[in-house]
Amino acid sequence: MIRIFARVVSLIALLLCVATASAEPKRIVSIAPSFTEILYALGAGPQIVGTTLYCDYPAEATKTEKIGDVLNPNVEKIISLKPDIVFAGNWKWNVPEKLRAAGILVVEVPDAQTLDDVFQRFNLIAGKINRLPAATQLIATMKQQMEEIRKRAAAKPQRTVYMEIDAGNWTVGGQSYLTEILKVLGLRNVFGERQEPYLTVTMESVVARNPDLLMSLSRTQEEYQSLAAWRALRAVREGKIIDKNAIDWNAITHQGSRLIEGIQQLDSLLNK
Repeated sequence: MIRIFARVVSLIALLLCVATASAEPKRIVSIAPSFTEILYALGAGPQIVGTTLYCDYPAEATKTEKIGDVLNPNVEKIISLKPDIVFAGNWKWNVPEKLRAAGILVVEVPDAQTLDDVFQRFNLIAGKINRLPAATQLIATMKQQMEEIRKRAAAKPQRTVYMEIDAGNWTVGGQSYLTEILKVLGLRNVFGERQEPYLTVTMESVVARNPDLLMSLSRTQEEYQSLAAWRALRAVREGKIIDKNAIDWNAITHQGSRLIEGIQQLDSLLNK
């Protein structure tokens, strides 16, 4: 009886393994560069059959079928690719509904507000393609590298920074993962006390805070230095600017697997 029971348990375990393996998607469509980067980092590149026009990293992504842009993907094109699963943004739009009506599994991935949210995106995507061990390893490596940077930065005097993420004085507040990244780098966001993740601020409020450093995803150093209002900042007058061309900001803004690369690039510039 015991032997029979053991054989039954073994058979059930085998069937579960087979079921899990068969559930792994063979055809994947990604409707965002960040999802594409994560999928490739998790080793699912061979299964990706469709990506957006803006999915250009890694280079292999450019060879996939293109399904339009992020906000206006071609639903008919996606359906024609016969995907087992589609990764889409968790926005207020009708694309997921249309794809589900066609019998396609759609996973909506939320934007990240915190660094933990970024890592949860990895786990969410990995869990849907049976790559959780790869995600666990990726997350552990990224966290270790961030901690190394944090420790080095903590041994140096803290500097203040204003980060402009878009023209019109759009910046980040205390609830943004970008502020967490600044902390990792040993910097203090001059608008870190604000509870909004993203906000617009006045030129007067930036000048009043007079940050040691200016980071910008939207303008060049020359643009800042050509404007009288910005020259009121010591950081601008002294050229302490990491501008839109200084690094590949997509590595950070895509909230994906290249995040640590972007942080390392910033760390290198800060320590020149």
